[in-house]
Amino acid sequence: MRSLEISKDFTLEDIRKIRDYAYYRRLEIGAAYEKETRQDYLKGLAILNRLKAERLK
Repeated sequence: MRSLEISKDFTLEDIRKIRDYAYYRRLEIGAAYEKETRQDYLKGLAILNRLKAERLK
């Protein structure tokens, strides 16, 4: 598996690295990729909703 390394300045090249990493990850783990990405999406959504709720208080 390729590792994902992002620079501290977060450039356009980093976005390409993320895209490539996701592509190769999907190829490596196949159908389990959908389940894994769905779980990550739900975690991110929960964080976003919590931050929105805190901001509205």
